[in-house]
Amino acid sequence: MQHALLSSFRREHATIRAMLQEGYKAIVYAPRVIAGWREGEVKTVWIVDDDAEFKWNWDNRFEACTST
Repeated sequence: MQHALLSSFRREHATIRAMLQEGYKAIVYAPRVIAGWREGEVKTVWIVDDDAEFKWNWDNRFEACTST
């Protein structure tokens, strides 16, 4: 697990570094997604791992926020 986590961080770091070198600014990093803007152009990179530890499960277990 630790090796997979470090490998994932290295890949994300390399992706962000490459985007900055390509001139992208305002890099946004969210879990499993990296987005950057350059002169009106948006580049989005989705990080996909084969390791089940990193997969996000969208099974509607979220409860809606109540407004007060």
